[in-house]
Amino acid sequence: MRKAPALKGKAKRSSSKLCRNGKIPSFTNVGEEPLQPQWEPEIIDSRDALAGMVANVPKGQIKEKGNKDYYSDEDAALENEEEHAQANLRNAGSDEELYRAIVVVGGFNAKEAYEQEPDVQKTKRRSSCCASSKDNGSSMLLYDPASDQWSVIGQLPKPRHHHRLIYLKNVLYTIGGCDPEVTKQGKMVPLRSGHSFDLASKKWRKLPKMRHSRMYHGTAALQGKIYVVGGKDETDNMLDSVEVYDPEKNAWYELNSHLDSPSMGVGVCTHGGQLWVIGGMVQSKAGKIDLVKDVKRYDPNNQSWNHDIPDIPFPRAFIGAVECGKRLYVIGGTSYADIDIYSEELNSLDDVLVYEDVKRKWQASVPMPSPRHFVATATVGRSIFVLGGLTSFKKEALDEVILFTENTKQWHPCSTLPVPLCGFATASVPSIIENK
Repeated sequence: MRKAPALKGKAKRSSSKLCRNGKIPSFTNVGEEPLQPQWEPEIIDSRDALAGMVANVPKGQIKEKGNKDYYSDEDAALENEEEHAQANLRNAGSDEELYRAIVVVGGFNAKEAYEQEPDVQKTKRRSSCCASSKDNGSSMLLYDPASDQWSVIGQLPKPRHHHRLIYLKNVLYTIGGCDPEVTKQGKMVPLRSGHSFDLASKKWRKLPKMRHSRMYHGTAALQGKIYVVGGKDETDNMLDSVEVYDPEKNAWYELNSHLDSPSMGVGVCTHGGQLWVIGGMVQSKAGKIDLVKDVKRYDPNNQSWNHDIPDIPFPRAFIGAVECGKRLYVIGGTSYADIDIYSEELNSLDDVLVYEDVKRKWQASVPMPSPRHFVATATVGRSIFVLGGLTSFKKEALDEVILFTENTKQWHPCSTLPVPLCGFATASVPSIIENK
């Protein structure tokens, strides 16, 4: 009998009913400690920091042309700063920019549970940034890969968790999610609201409300607009609609072409000028919940969905989906413990899949150091950062931050999140944001 990818240790879901009701399963911690790569991230020079070429070599090792272990042909092709920048341009809608840092907003401190200040010295790799558990759901944090440090850069106008964050043309947008104060009363209630933050003026403003309240939704920026895909509404029903925000008109509209089924926990990103929707949980008309392996992409030019991409190898939801170096990556997620019988027991995955347009197929890349799902992902140049997440090995949210360097095909640890957040949102930005 064919099994899902083996995990390090055993994971057991505490209640199979959670999956049937469309809720995220909780897990009991009976596994072993995740393995950590024996590398320390270093920035060799300012050019590498600017282009996101985070060099990861053993302490004391220098990256130079004569060292073929750490200086690849790709590095040689990117010899000057202009070529570095050109190779690492990323299309955020129609606004191509070179990303330099990562912003994290909202979420709740799952471990501290609003009771005490976080111990920022818990691990030697934790940043000295002081994010307070009293500001649960409100904090704006910035991670600078060049210094491997976190800083507090402000606060959200309204606390949120399980929302989404999108960067587009020098503006950050928060979309949907839940109010932590309401969640503390025992029920997660998604909202229709959102806000925008202008990086130049450092001012927030309200967005018009979406047509549907949403959590567990996906978002992406494409051709100067923001797409919001699926999710779950305030009635605990999944959504098959896709809403689009037009910043120029400051208005939402809904695509006429819906998803095949009401869905949540899908991987959403842009690739090749189209909107990609990967995997997720779907809800049948009878209310049955299933994980799927479908891949579809929306072409905004002809306003239609294409199903011409091969499915991912097996069903999974709550994945990280991100484009890096003209390749599409699917990171982690949760899947059936036994994919032959589609059991109700779910396990986190350490899988990383990569899709290359020329080969038109999914291939396995280097797995993460340990399994996780519901991660946040961001790219800086040719490095992919995976932040936080949940795992079938632990009940609490992860505070780990790891990066995958595309040129060396290796994973490396970074400074952890200042607090172990759950339900936060993240986006890459082109410059360091100072606290106003």
